[in-house]
Amino acid sequence: MSTRVFITQVGEIESFLRSFALSLTQNQSDSDDLVQDTLHRAMRNLDKYKDGTNFRAWMATIMKNIFINNYRRKSRQNTMLDGLDERTSTVIDRNHFEINTASSNLSEELIVNEIDALKDDLRLPFLMHVDGFKYEEIALQLDVPLGTIKSRIFHARRILRLRLTKLGY
Repeated sequence: MSTRVFITQVGEIESFLRSFALSLTQNQSDSDDLVQDTLHRAMRNLDKYKDGTNFRAWMATIMKNIFINNYRRKSRQNTMLDGLDERTSTVIDRNHFEINTASSNLSEELIVNEIDALKDDLRLPFLMHVDGFKYEEIALQLDVPLGTIKSRIFHARRILRLRLTKLGY
């Protein structure tokens, strides 16, 4: 499919794409982003579109898959660090630390300092995992075997748990 044909067909289904995105996200700003991501992905993968197939269904499938992947990524961003203390749970979000504790308040600065104190080979995979990357994605990006990535993230969690426990948390 040529770019010109693609643009024409997108123009014909634009209102469908916008309403479908809004039905998925329930938010105008997020739906606009989803439409843009869908168009970008479709343009990058025009060579995979088979002429004669349902263009609207192809675009809807791309949009649905992007939405699901984004949802999963956001869910993983709220990774729990268990075992710090039975009365403490720490929810890590990309830009904010939220602390729930019965006995004390961990400061964001303390956690960030402890993460920064990790060796690079542990810190980078750990932070990528917290940001929502799958183990396979991290291994591919860092060009490290999958088992090594899993091990490094496990060790980073264990070290953080031990350090924070020593500090009385």
